[in-house]
This record gives sequence, C-alpha cells and structure tokens, in this order.
Amino acid sequence: MGVFLYMYRRKTSVIILFLFTFVLCMCVVPWLYLDFRTQPVKTNSTLKGVMTGHHHNISDDDSIVLETCKKERRNFVFIKCMKCATESLGTMFRKFGYDRNLSFVLPIKKNLWLGWPYPLSKANFRPSVRGYNILMEHSIYNKSFLQEIMPQNSVYISSIRKPFQHFLSVCQYFELPYYSNKVTFAEKIKDYLENFEHYETIYKSYELASVRRWCPGDEFSMTQNLLSHCLGMPLGFPPGRRDISQDLASAKEYIRFLDRNFMLIMIVEYLHESLVLLRRLMCWSLKDIIYNRVNKGVYDKKSPVTKENINLHKNISRIDYLLYDYFNATFWNKVGLQGKDFFDEVAMFTRIINDVTAFCRLSSDHSDSSIAFPESKWSTDFTVSRQECELQSKYLPILLKERYDEQEGHLHPPIDETKVVLRHC
Repeated sequence: MGVFLYMYRRKTSVIILFLFTFVLCMCVVPWLYLDFRTQPVKTNSTLKGVMTGHHHNISDDDSIVLETCKKERRNFVFIKCMKCATESLGTMFRKFGYDRNLSFVLPIKKNLWLGWPYPLSKANFRPSVRGYNILMEHSIYNKSFLQEIMPQNSVYISSIRKPFQHFLSVCQYFELPYYSNKVTFAEKIKDYLENFEHYETIYKSYELASVRRWCPGDEFSMTQNLLSHCLGMPLGFPPGRRDISQDLASAKEYIRFLDRNFMLIMIVEYLHESLVLLRRLMCWSLKDIIYNRVNKGVYDKKSPVTKENINLHKNISRIDYLLYDYFNATFWNKVGLQGKDFFDEVAMFTRIINDVTAFCRLSSDHSDSSIAFPESKWSTDFTVSRQECELQSKYLPILLKERYDEQEGHLHPPIDETKVVLRHC
C-alpha cells in the first residue's frame, strides 16, 4: 500500500512540475520575442531624436536612410546657416568638388547668395547641361525644390551653433549695434537686447539700407530665429508666409522633419568631432576634411555672456534654442553609434589640422614643397602641397565660375542682367 501511495505522489509531483514549466514557457517566450523585436539596431540611420509627439502634416515617405557607404558620396547639399563656420567649411566643400571637377549650383553673375534670405528659385543660379552635384552657397532649405534640381541620392548637411554665441557673431559681423550710443561691445549688446524693437526697426528700415553692411532684404530680421529660417522653417518671411514661431507644436514637428531629411547637422562648438563624423558618413578621406579657418570674428566674446542677456535673447529667438538643443542631442546620439576609436581619430585629425595650418603659413622660400602624413587606421598616407595651400586660401567661387564659363558657358543664352537682382551692397 505504501508503495502505491509513493508512486501516486511522485506522479502527481511530475504532473505539477510539467504544468508549472508549461505555464512559465507560455509567459516567458512571448516576452523574450517581443523584447528581441524591440531592441534598437545600431546602424547609421538618421535618429528620431529626443522629442516625442505625433506627426501631422509632414510625410515620412522620404526619410533619409543611411547605409554604410562603399564609396565616397559626391552629391550633397550644404545649407549654410549664417555665421556657423560656414565659410571655413566652404573652403573644404568647394575644394572637394573642384578637385573632382564636380558641378556646383552657382549664383548668377556677381551674386554671393542663392536668393538668400528669400526662397530659392531657378532665376538665382546658372543652368547646367551636366546637372548638379553640389549646392553649398547661401540658400534657404526647400525640400521639394531641391529634390527637383539635385540627384535623387543627394544627402543634406548643415551646421549650427549655440544661439547666443550665434547672435553675438551676427551682431559683430553685420554691425547690428551700430546705432547704439554705448561704448563697449558688451554695453551695445545689452542695450540692443533691452531695446530690441527699437533697434530692429532702425536696422530693417529701407531708408538705412545704403549704410548697412549687407542688404539681405528689407524687413528681414538677422536676430530672430535666424538658424531656423536658414533651415526653411516658416517664420513669416517673406511677408505673407506662414509664421509658426509662436506655435511650439508646429515648430517641434518641423524640427523632426529636418531630422528625418538631413544626414547630419554639425555642431560648431564640436567642429572636429563633426568633421570626423561627416567623413565617416560620407566615406571621405581625412585629407578631404582639411579646412582653412576664415572669417573668424575678432570681438569680445565673453563679457556680453550674462544670464540676463541670454534670457532676453531666449525670449526673442526661442525657436533657435529649441532647434539647437534637439540637434545637439541627436548629434551625440550619432557619435555614440561610432566605434570606440572615434575620439582617437578626432585627436589625430586635430594634430593634422594644426600641422597643415603651420605648414601653409610658412613662407614658400623657407619650407618644403609639401608636408606628408603617414598611413593610419583611418586613412592612407597623403601629402598636402604648397599649391594646395594656395588653392584653399583662394576664393574658389571665382575659379568655379571661370571653369563653368570654359566648360559650358557657351551652351546657354546670355543672362539678361536687367532682370538680375544683386543680393549684396
């Protein structure tokens, strides 16, 4: 009898154990499956960023998907946000295209900008039978128009900087506090911010256009959300255009739209990190991202930086702060997807830039004809010659226009200069 009782209890235990195991599997396996399906895949795809919320009016159909490139990318648009190291970066982008005889979107006649700060149109640039590889002169981002004129596989790039530092640079370069009776730059900046509407009215007036350093357009503000304007956000200019500067939900939606369509927005405060990341995403060489620092502003950068001034500027240009915070976060997300050697490459690139800068500054009578850099983990060996130093220091738009005239200028009818509006003073 005891034997039968023992066997019965053992059988019952086995059944209970089996049932427990079965229930556990039914609960755990689906959870593991779902967890596996929802794990992020570390690729170079454009990240969605740090904002959350629903998308309403902007389609996701044309989102940029970044695959590991197998050869250098040659078709790109660089949206130059005014005073964001754009001309320094321009020396690099122009030389890249010039060395490869690529086709640039070039401004008409003596224009410096491609319609900026107005929307880009075909009247702003030279026609080309070759099509275009690169657009990088000052223009406003317009997705639909750019898709019409640029190759389908073009990637989009830009650069931004901290909004208050950007404001200081714009004020210095465009002489915005010119009409203030204060003495020092810091006093002028404080006066401008405290009396913003007064000085904006003076600067933007048609009557004073002749004494402005540049003539970007009457009634256009150089201080309110200028970064966002360059990147195409509708902010009420030209007059009659929709203005979403007071609609945070729409502004955030537009910023997410930019994130989906730009391969990279560089951060000026981390320029070398930005360039190394650009090099990797574009499959370029280290030599391709060597740049020449130009248009560096000389002014008092520190004393105007007070909490009071920054808060005043935030109230004036809050969309730019939103834009910068978002893309600063997504930039470091992209960096985080790079290998552990990323910052080693940045350090090496910094040494290269310092060496090239020193070499190019030397008199040609007292230096070698070139400087050599050995092969590394990130680059084949290369040299920078004296001729390349000179080329990089030249204003390449002139040479690009001369090359255009030689190669295809005769293929197009003469431009009626009476219909060309020159966008500089």
